[in-house]
Amino acid sequence: LDLSLRYSQRMRCLVTFENTIEINRQNYLNTLTRMEVKSQGDLTGWRNQANHIFGTFQRQIEVNLVYLQQGERLLDTAINTIRGLVEIDQAERDRILENKIQIIGVGIGAGAIAASTSALIFQQEPITFPWQAYHGEQLHPFIWALLLSFAFAGLGFLGAIALIKFRKKRRSA
Repeated sequence: LDLSLRYSQRMRCLVTFENTIEINRQNYLNTLTRMEVKSQGDLTGWRNQANHIFGTFQRQIEVNLVYLQQGERLLDTAINTIRGLVEIDQAERDRILENKIQIIGVGIGAGAIAASTSALIFQQEPITFPWQAYHGEQLHPFIWALLLSFAFAGLGFLGAIALIKFRKKRRSA
């Protein structure tokens, strides 16, 4: 950006110099014309010399402007490329954050299910855990609800990951 600013400043200075040279050229030629009228002499040699010198300076300024304009275009292209890369990087970070938020949302949903089933713990039946249940005994409703909650949370988690991967594949294709 600093280099681009310097290029712009130099180009502005060159345009100012070009205008100054043109103004001075006109003033010089006007002065020569007035001198020719007053002296009734021929100052064509002076006029030709002035046109040659002023033309040389103006051509050099034009060459410098073309050179600087090409450099400025290259700098603009480089700056736009860098901006594009930054935007791509930002979009990728946003996608990663979005994925994390989705996964956390599934986890919170699973926690909400478990919390909603916690009222079943206070039922009158004795609590039996899966490793304690024998052939004829049934699990406590809270244990069933909790196991099902975790099972559905796991399925939801795996489903969310599968959807995210599916979307990534669709975007990259």
